[in-house]
Order: sequence, then structure tokens, then C-alpha cells
Amino acid sequence: MPAGEIADAVGISATNTSFHLKELDRAGLLRSTRQGRFIRYAIDVEGMRELLTYLTEDCCQGRPELCGDAFLGASKACRPRKKATVK
Repeated sequence: MPAGEIADAVGISATNTSFHLKELDRAGLLRSTRQGRFIRYAIDVEGMRELLTYLTEDCCQGRPELCGDAFLGASKACRPRKKATVK
């Protein structure tokens, strides 16, 4: 999604949004790609998975239920999916 669309959706200035997106990219939580004069951002699934793992182990002492329903939903969504086996 382009930074301008993200800014509109979040309701903050494009300059402020670009600053925060750049930092999230540097932290490994987003990936950016240039398309012409636009920079598109997408979630870095592995980076988010690592963040959720860290938060679960450090903040929640390995018990995500202590961190609330929102965290439980996010941690389930970021788990690696099992690969289907072919028989």
C-alpha cells in the first residue's frame, strides 16, 4: 500500500506517516518497494512473527493469554502454517 493511502487511512500527515513507515522498515517489520515515484509498504511476516514471539516470551512469560485477546488473535494469525502432505 502506498504511504499516502496509509496516511489517509490512519488520519495523520503523509510526512509523519513516511517517517514512521521508514522506521518500521528499518526495524524489519515492513518491506518497502519503489514503484515509480511511489513507495509501497507491506508487512514483513517473518519480522512480525519474531516480534510476537519476543513479546510472548518476554512480556507474557510464554503465556500469550496474559496479554489479552488482541494479542492472542495476532499470534495465531502469524503462526507458520503446516504444509500439506501429499500421499
